[in-house]
Order: sequence, then C-alpha cells, then structure tokens
Amino acid sequence: MHRLAFTAMAANKHPIVVILGATGAGKSKLALELASKFGGEIISADAMQMYKGLDIVTNKVTMDEQRMVRHHMINILDPLSTNTVVDFRNKALPVMEKLLMEGKIPVICGGTNYYIESLLWKVLVDEAMPFMLGGKRGLDGTEDNFQESKFSRTEVYDKSEEVHSDNKDATTSTVESEPNQPLKISSISWTSDPGHPHTLELYRLLLSVDPDRANVLHPNERRKIWRSLQVFSQHGVAHSKLLKEQGGANGIGMGGGLLFDEGRICIIEVWSDQEVLDDRCNKRVEKMLDRGLVGELQQFHKEYNTLRAEKGEMGNLGYRTGIWQSIGFKEFHNYLCLDDVEREGEKGKKLFDEGVERMKISTRQYSRKQMKWVKRRFLLNTRSTPPVYRVDSTDPSLWQEKVFQPAEIIVRDFIEGRTPEMEPLERSEGGKEREEDYRRTKHCDICNRDFKGSGQMTAHQRGSSHKKAVLAIREKIRVVMNLVSFKEEKRNEVAKIIKNTFDIGLSEVFDKMDSMPSVLSNNKGKHKATTIAKELFKHGIVVDIKEEVVKLENSAKAQTG
Repeated sequence: MHRLAFTAMAANKHPIVVILGATGAGKSKLALELASKFGGEIISADAMQMYKGLDIVTNKVTMDEQRMVRHHMINILDPLSTNTVVDFRNKALPVMEKLLMEGKIPVICGGTNYYIESLLWKVLVDEAMPFMLGGKRGLDGTEDNFQESKFSRTEVYDKSEEVHSDNKDATTSTVESEPNQPLKISSISWTSDPGHPHTLELYRLLLSVDPDRANVLHPNERRKIWRSLQVFSQHGVAHSKLLKEQGGANGIGMGGGLLFDEGRICIIEVWSDQEVLDDRCNKRVEKMLDRGLVGELQQFHKEYNTLRAEKGEMGNLGYRTGIWQSIGFKEFHNYLCLDDVEREGEKGKKLFDEGVERMKISTRQYSRKQMKWVKRRFLLNTRSTPPVYRVDSTDPSLWQEKVFQPAEIIVRDFIEGRTPEMEPLERSEGGKEREEDYRRTKHCDICNRDFKGSGQMTAHQRGSSHKKAVLAIREKIRVVMNLVSFKEEKRNEVAKIIKNTFDIGLSEVFDKMDSMPSVLSNNKGKHKATTIAKELFKHGIVVDIKEEVVKLENSAKAQTG
C-alpha cells in the first residue's frame, strides 16, 4: 500500500536519501531496509561493483536482495573496461531523475564516497550529460540506452583518493623512472588514455600549462594528471582555474553548490566504534574466504589475464585501474602467480596466509579512510552541506532501536516536510585551512616520497619506514667543518689552537688559514662538531658546519683505495 501512496506523490516532494558509512558499519543493510520500507530503489555508488563478475571480492548484494529492492549501477561494465567518476555521474544522475519523476525515492549507498559527491555537488567540470536536471531528458531514461550511449566515456580515471590498497598509492609513492621526450598538447588525442606517454612526461606537460594544478598532484597520479590535461585540451583553460571558479567563495577545491535543493537531501551516516569496525572487517574477510574468495580470484586472474595477454596489455599489468583495484588482487598476487602444485606446498601456504593478513589490513585501512572522508568532505563549515544525521550500529543486537527506527523517522520527516527532531552532526571548524593543507604536496627528501598535507607527512615521519631510512642515511652523512674567519691579530695563537684541536701539522694549518674557506675536518659527529665550533668561537675562530651526503660509490672507492 505504501508503494502506491508514495508513487502518487509529486516528484518534488520526494527526498534523495544518502546512506554513508565505513566498510563494516552496515550501510548496505540500512539502505536495503529503507528502500524496501518506502518503496525506493537503490543506486549503488561503489566503483568496483559496477563491473561484472567478482561478486564475492566486491561484496555485491545477493540476488535475493536485488529481487527485494531494485539496484542500479551494479554489473553494468565489462571487467576489462575502465570507468570514470564522470561516467558514473552521467549514468547515475538520469536514474535519479527518472526515479523522482516516477514518484520513487532514490537511495544512494556505496563505498566510493566521491562518486556520491558527484551526485550531490557540482564537483566536476561540466560535460555533456544525458539528462538535464529539472528539464527534458536527452534519452528515454532506460539504463540500457545510456550505458552504451555517446555520453559514456572510457577514460582512465577509475579511482581518485579512494584506491583500495594498503600499499603506497599515488599520493605516497616514489616517482617513476624518468622519460626523455618532451610533449605538446597538440601531439596527443585526449579522448582516452592508452597508457602512454610516460606519466612523468604528462606531469611535466601539466606543469607547463597549469602549474597550480600540477603543484597539488603527485607526479604519479596519472588519472588526475590526464584528466587535467584533457580539460585544458577541451576548454583551452587551465583546470585549476575552472575548479576555482566552480568552487565559488570557499576557494578550496570543493566544487560548487548542490545539484538539488538542500531540503530534499537526506543524509544518514551509519557509524560504529573503530574497534568494532576493525573486528568486523577481519570477520568480513574470513566470511568472504568461506564463500570462495580465493577460487573466484584464481578463476578471474586466469581468464582475464589471458585476454589481457592477447590484447598485448600484460606489459601494463598492475592494480591501479578498473576492477583490478579491488581489495584482494594485490594482496593475493604472489599466491595467484603460483601453479597448482606450488600452492599446496609450504611456499603456497605461507603466501596464502600473508594474503589473508594483507587483505584484512587493506580492508581495515579502507574503512578508516571512508570515515575520514565523511568528516573531511561532508561535515565542513565552509561548504554548502545538507545536515548529516548519525545512527549508531556498534551493538548489532540494538539494530532496530539504534539504527533502523531512528533512520525511518528521519526519512519520514523529510517526506512529510518536517525538520527531524534528531540533531545533525556538528560541522568542522577550520575546514578551509585543513583542505588547503591537504591539497599541498609535501616531499620527504630522505625517502623520496610525496604526501598530501602535513597530516600524511607527519604520520610518515613517525612511521618505522622513515625512521629506518633516517638511520640508514645517517651512516652516509659526513659532517664538514670549514674555517671561515679568525682574528688576524692573533694569527699564531689561532694556528696553535687549530693544530691541537684537529691534529693538523702547523704548516698545513697556515695554508688553510690563507685559503679560506677551508676544510678543517670531515670525520666528526654533528654533536661533537657543534661543541668544538662553540669552543673555537670563544677564541675568535669562526667555523661553519655543513652536512654532506656521501654517495655509496664514492664511499666504496674510499674504502678500497
């Protein structure tokens, strides 16, 4: 009965329900229950679930659940294709409008939060869209039509800030090896990325045409670099300028205003304590293993890598694009590369256990990243953001009282035009400063890695890998003490002090005094050199201390020479 009632309502009365939450919080369950209760349909905002296959790896909803409530944006892409946030938006927005015009509530739910953003805010440089919101449709509204329409693009832009990985992603990786040939905008067709030229060549080109944009990107962020060059090629204007204009007054790269009226966007975050989430992530991986995760990975790895080999793509085999970003492939890579006999041996068991542990780590880290994304993007005081209401799923035995019933009341209030009694989450202060800091790329000279913002940089510097690198490089640093000046009237006295301090012959000391700046020592520790310099200064002798990195090959020659 309720389905007919809601269908009869005017389209502009229907809210757009958005369910946020980290992996393991229960957002898919709540979305399913709310859509079933209010006669809505679910729009999946999960980049990996758009691809056909790998149902266990991507943790897709079951067929029974799909029969209970219709799901959109699932199983619509070939596994070897690539998909962008622009593609997703151009496919999903028409579905949203179609549902609203039919009197149905769209319930947006998924783990790729920036896909969700693309449906709520003007966060992308506008391109042709199959639907004009609030106007006439460009297509007939069926998913089959716009999946393969002229608006569907195949750029390499699958993931941006949310790569399913526990390894060092584009924001923290070392720079790729350096290419040779310079590029020009006119020398490349920017329709889609074929995988060449080299990423550093593209980055240098971006530096030349849009330095502001290049300065907030890591030189390995190929998808973003390509996209910015593509925008420059298409519009003749720097991508950074378009983003700034689109961002309005906040000027922090958050895009423009909302695509829909704020009063009809109902955002609910399903939240749990971090310890509970971590435990659920571990159990989630174990459950996936019980369901046949490894067998699914093996079969997919075998079938599609064969196809990739036939297409000559094995040279670019990696886990940074398309469905290959799914948590599981990278983590089990070494195990998947073994033959059947090796998998049954000691090596296979060891690599399997390592894959399980890595997958648990990746899942926990991705869950934490999702929580941070909500705070950093949906709760800023400098952005036009609808209220975000939180329900607590920490205790699963209290699901009805703590999660479903409060969420049901919130949605019903939106439908009936009331402001929910529940207080929304507070917005964060200082959002502009934090976002500007996050968009700055900071470089660690010791590790030769780049990071987004001081937060990532500080975390890196506190980490074990950086500390090990610091210890290692200390062994290759030489502290050089240079004589800069002295009191000429005390020349002989100064010479004796230097001779005794550094154990240098007197004639050599005078030579050094006559050819300043001159090296007095290069074998003292930093602390000792500083102490000596302070003592010498009391006698009018000024010594400059510098640290020089000794190259390994030079060090080896010195030891053997």
